[in-house]
Amino acid sequence: MGFDRDERWVNYGNHEISIISSLRNENRKTIHSTSKYLNLINFDYLYQSLNHLLSTLDTQYESVHLNQAVNPDIGIDSPVTLPDGSIIYSKDTISNFSKTPIPYGGSHYKSDHLDDKEAIALFEDQIRKILNSGHPVYFLLTPYAPNVFKSTNSKTKSQIDHMEPIIRQLANNLGIPVFGSYYPQNIGCDDLDFYDHMHPKASCLTKIVTN
Repeated sequence: MGFDRDERWVNYGNHEISIISSLRNENRKTIHSTSKYLNLINFDYLYQSLNHLLSTLDTQYESVHLNQAVNPDIGIDSPVTLPDGSIIYSKDTISNFSKTPIPYGGSHYKSDHLDDKEAIALFEDQIRKILNSGHPVYFLLTPYAPNVFKSTNSKTKSQIDHMEPIIRQLANNLGIPVFGSYYPQNIGCDDLDFYDHMHPKASCLTKIVTN
């Protein structure tokens, strides 16, 4: 849990810096009522949205109108974005996943800066604000594949060993329910319940609810 960066940070770097700066109260400004409405008119956002739209005109993906449920472990010809923002992969992508063994130790994703005190403090502060506003908060920990834990040298495993207790302690301090675990054995998920080292299938996520 920290302000680490991967390649996607390049696209959102300026926005992240601005948000973190605001959370640190370094850029406190009085927000006037007119400013709230003027902020709805954002040329930069419109420009980037149009560029993204134009860049996808020639792609193979089209809008899919579904009249029946899609099995998330099988998929259809095109990927499907669900109302909650999650994605069901295309059947070809799912097939390719099934043919690719999950390496022992997994693949290192990001976050070499464990236990970033400032990040955790800011995160806790935002959670407290949500709770104080009367909205419920839940923590969901989705498991990593069993193969991740079969290597004693796995950086991903060492990060999980370090961070899950911190997350659970934070939840306990705030009175927040925790669902799931990064450890698949705590949920009852096995190798067949994962697309890759860090993306569980619906068959695994369902076990979080039933357990």
